[in-house]
Amino acid sequence: MSLKTLSKSIDLLDCFTAEQPTWGVRELAKHLNMNTTVVHRIVSTFEQHGILMQNKETMKYHLGLRLLEYSKVVTEQLNIQQYVRPLLKEIMDATGESVYLTMLEGKVGVVVAVMLSTQEVKHIIPVGTRGPLYAGASHKVMMAFLDEEVQQEIMEEGLRSVTPETIVEPDVLREQLEQIRKHGWCISVGEFTEDVIGIAIPIQDSQGRVMGSVTVAGPKYRFSEEMVERSLNVLLFQLPFLRQSFNIISHIW
Repeated sequence: MSLKTLSKSIDLLDCFTAEQPTWGVRELAKHLNMNTTVVHRIVSTFEQHGILMQNKETMKYHLGLRLLEYSKVVTEQLNIQQYVRPLLKEIMDATGESVYLTMLEGKVGVVVAVMLSTQEVKHIIPVGTRGPLYAGASHKVMMAFLDEEVQQEIMEEGLRSVTPETIVEPDVLREQLEQIRKHGWCISVGEFTEDVIGIAIPIQDSQGRVMGSVTVAGPKYRFSEEMVERSLNVLLFQLPFLRQSFNIISHIW
């Protein structure tokens, strides 16, 4: 397999998201602007190895159980359960809202741990959800602490709306990132999920490199100014403990 084919294969896997978990061969070929025969060859290979599975009724593909094995290895390697989940629970208990740990992976953010609110109406994003760094508090708070060259690359690759509230104007985004870096936190409204407020802080390692973020998120109607301030204060109080946990994880990550 050539490096070009390998890159295309990874791009193909990236199409399988929580928003669109199933794809047909022709759909993938059109979406990726690839030859249908090449796409069929890639998905057939993935199917043979259990990475993709085909629904025999719809003939569409979805992620296979083989990936659960990889997920287990990554989770155990990160030791997230041991080091971070107790802190996420403390934040959830103090705010009453869902709490997310998002890790930086290249130019996207990946949700790796979730502590859901106990309230009947709650914000839910599954573990494994990926999102662009310019959309939503959990992502922008990481992007703000990346080198300006990387920020520029992300903007040049194109800013696409995730929701009607997503910031897609480079100048506006650049100004927001500057403010986020100055204050050390980010608040967004409906940028990644409509009618949801996100309040996020960046987590950096001992060298000052941003590794991830922790976010409190919930329905917009529950977030008064007082609630926003309280949630932010809870996050900032936990920040030293979160950084300590991340420094442990960073030696493994």
